[in-house]
Amino acid sequence: HNDVGTCVLYYDGKPLLIDIGSETYTRQTFGPERYTIWTMRSSYHNVPLINGVEQKEGAKYAAKAVSFVNNKTNASFAVDISAAYPAEAKVSSWIRRYDLKRQQSFTITDTYKLLSNEGNNALHFMTSASTEKKKDGLLELITGEVKMNMEYDPKVFELVIEPITIKDSRLLESWPPIVNRLILKIRNKGTQGSHRIIFRKAS
Repeated sequence: HNDVGTCVLYYDGKPLLIDIGSETYTRQTFGPERYTIWTMRSSYHNVPLINGVEQKEGAKYAAKAVSFVNNKTNASFAVDISAAYPAEAKVSSWIRRYDLKRQQSFTITDTYKLLSNEGNNALHFMTSASTEKKKDGLLELITGEVKMNMEYDPKVFELVIEPITIKDSRLLESWPPIVNRLILKIRNKGTQGSHRIIFRKAS
């Protein structure tokens, strides 16, 4: 799958940010049209769309500058995912960083430099949770008894929630009939920037 730099997030065993997985295998799954299948595409994983361009398949489209730190209270992972995108994305660096403060918060930070900004940049997050917008900048994710806040700066992002109907029997073994794609459209028109999304348990 085209998912370099993606993540999943669970709390108390409940899924919040998910990897949707693969549909029932067909001839298309293993043929030249493999990466036209929506579950294979980076736009349906928890990674950015850069200048309207998705990640590309192939060994040369790989991550670089990977770092990981882990201890009893914190875990952090950082990676430059820019090389996972083809030249049309016009990105020179995109550092995706995940910071987990155990029992407190999960923060996603992006720091990027573009060769040019074509205006179609967005973060995508897949969730099987139901959603409730509490106010601009605060979205609640609800799955079972777990409620998790997603905090974002509404001056930085425009949030769009896209419901996706699941019809494939293999996916329905894991997920509800409707999952949500959270699209955070980046308002910045410049060629460099930094932003973050914070997840905390709702009080």
